[in-house]
Amino acid sequence: MSELVYVDTNVWLDYIYDRKDNLRPLGAFAFELLRKAIQCQYTIIISDWTVVEIEKHKAENELHQALQWLKQANKLLWVHSTHTLRQQARKSNHWQDELHALLAIKARASFLATRNISDFSNRHTFQVVLPEQL
Repeated sequence: MSELVYVDTNVWLDYIYDRKDNLRPLGAFAFELLRKAIQCQYTIIISDWTVVEIEKHKAENELHQALQWLKQANKLLWVHSTHTLRQQARKSNHWQDELHALLAIKARASFLATRNISDFSNRHTFQVVLPEQL
């Protein structure tokens, strides 16, 4: 079985908008992670919370296309938030990221791929990484 990777919203947005920073092709790094999943190295985890955040950026159609690609390859795993998880997350200063972390734990992720590593503590059961580190 391939390793499970929870993909944070910012990585999805890198892919959708082919974002770059001053030095790096962030969209290409995100694409490479998805490509590796298609090649059976990883299974991508997405949550209902990620979809909510993507909808705020008006990018749900682009997300849907990427999800179809992963779904066809049987490399997509959905995890859903619960009222209890949302309440638990709201106790944190970075409650949105805490909710992502709790969802990654719920899905038994090995990794959480994100651009904002510093917003995640080291107390979780998964490794927090940049997409290009996978």
